[in-house]
Amino acid sequence: MEKEEAEKLVSKREAAVIIGAMLILILGLINAGAYARKDRRDGQVKQDLRDLKTVVEMYYNQQIKYPLVWDGGKYKYIVTTSDREGATGWYVSGPLENMSEPTAGFDEEYNIDWRVTAEGNYEICGGVEKCARDQQP
Repeated sequence: MEKEEAEKLVSKREAAVIIGAMLILILGLINAGAYARKDRRDGQVKQDLRDLKTVVEMYYNQQIKYPLVWDGGKYKYIVTTSDREGATGWYVSGPLENMSEPTAGFDEEYNIDWRVTAEGNYEICGGVEKCARDQQP
C-alpha cells in the first residue's frame, strides 16, 4: 500500500513540474509575440520617417531651401537652424515602442544620419543637422 501512495505522490509532483514548465513556455511565447509586434511597428515608424525625409528632400530640390514648417502627420518635423531663406538644419522624429540605449549612426543603404534618443524617439536628420555626429554613445 505504501508503494502505491509513494508512486501517486511522485506522479503528482511530475505533473506539477510539467504544468509549471508549460506555463513558463506559454508566458515566454506570449512575451516574444508582443515584442515582435512592437518591433514590426518600430520598423514601420523608421520607414515612415525615411519616406518623410525623402519628401522634405524633394521639396528642397524644387525650392532650393528646406521648409520652416512641415506637417509630418503623426511625426514631428523640427527645424534646428535656419536663415532668411528657410531651414538649414532639421530632423524628423517618431516614437519607438521597444526602448533601447541612446545611439546614433549613418545608414549607408538609405543615406541617412539617424539617432535614438534617451526618450525612445527615432530621429532622422537633414540639412546641416548631423545626428550621428551630434550624439555619440
